[in-house]
Amino acid sequence: MNWLKTLWNNLVNKTSVSVTVVEVEEEANAAELLTEILTESGVDDDYVSEHVLPLFEEWYTGEADKESVSAALADFKKEHSGIGRNISKQQSAARLK
Repeated sequence: MNWLKTLWNNLVNKTSVSVTVVEVEEEANAAELLTEILTESGVDDDYVSEHVLPLFEEWYTGEADKESVSAALADFKKEHSGIGRNISKQQSAARLK
């Protein structure tokens, strides 16, 4: 009986299919990350896409990770003071709600 069990185990091991779970992380680009950062802080999505993103995409040359984009946002707002003021106003208004 032991040889039958061994034979069965060998057969099952050779013909069985194991499931391998592969997790794929989708890479976001800098514009998507900036949009996420700003909308989470209360800035209107339409304002971001119409006014902020075109300038930011031309200006930004860093890495496409959330920390780098977030760190660059302060410099971007300084260099583009009008947009920086509008972003700050919208963020302040969102905090008051």
